[in-house]
Amino acid sequence: MPVSRFASYCLLVLLLAAAACAPVRFVSGYDEQADQALTSLYARTSAFTDRMVALRGTPEGTWAANRAFYADARGQIDALILRAEAQQVTNSCPTVALAARVLAEAGVPGGTRERIAALPAGDCQTGLYRLIRSNYDEMEIAHRGQGALGLAPFMRDEFMAGGVGSLLGAALKVQVAKKAAAEGGGR
Repeated sequence: MPVSRFASYCLLVLLLAAAACAPVRFVSGYDEQADQALTSLYARTSAFTDRMVALRGTPEGTWAANRAFYADARGQIDALILRAEAQQVTNSCPTVALAARVLAEAGVPGGTRERIAALPAGDCQTGLYRLIRSNYDEMEIAHRGQGALGLAPFMRDEFMAGGVGSLLGAALKVQVAKKAAAEGGGR
């Protein structure tokens, strides 16, 4: 039995109306694997900087003895970048606004918040991960630049409170906020 044009039109209107009522997501949802990877990477980076400061002036504390850490960290961040690119849905990025609010409330340093706010529209999650990756590069350059001495004690705070550590913390806080929002606990 052929379907009339009127019936087809009515069905199309109903489908469009139903689609219009469906929630629209402009931000990728909570990613449990990213959450776990960021948490692990933060813990490893914090422990690494503590160990490097403790080993300062010894052969075990030099960049040459520890360069594998940097390659591994960049590999993990590269995997997160690939994941974020695969999940990217639109060219709009309200995640920046979400991140700014969450990070301000969490007391993340202003310099870190400013770098996140400057991320390009439509690329905020991958942009944040790329910032983290470039901060591992900067950390490695500083470590290598110390030569046989290794990391100076002041560098621990420089890296963890204002550099790669603050960016990892920011990315983790955004994931936690997404999880809370998905569970109905977001503001």
